[in-house]
Amino acid sequence: MAFCGSEGCLSAARLGSGRIWFSPALARDGRARSGYLPPMDPAGLPALIEAIRHLHGLEATWLESVPVVETHEGQTVWAGEVQVFAVEHPKATRVYAWSHETDAGKRRFHAVLGVAPVTGAEMAVRVAALREHGATGL
Repeated sequence: MAFCGSEGCLSAARLGSGRIWFSPALARDGRARSGYLPPMDPAGLPALIEAIRHLHGLEATWLESVPVVETHEGQTVWAGEVQVFAVEHPKATRVYAWSHETDAGKRRFHAVLGVAPVTGAEMAVRVAALREHGATGL
């Protein structure tokens, strides 16, 4: 849905929490405004919110999108946008979520609670990668 005024239009999306998220999407002439829409996970916010609900049993409210580039020995091993959500959990106020396509063509969802050692999106990606590739001690 879109709401237009003298400065342009806002696009709106209803998130799983029932809240409506607004973004200045279109200029008054109807062209897309660059730099206003945060890059989103290909699965979409509703799918990430559902993944958080499924994996952690938590309701989540989207806060922001954080670009992350993870490297190992000078090579980029993952680059993308991590979506940051507010949650009510005894040990965490944030969940960092994203998805990626697997070799089999399916989506793999990650929803990492913001508890030590996870203090931000970059560390969430690092911890998930270590867990996914069989590192122990996490």
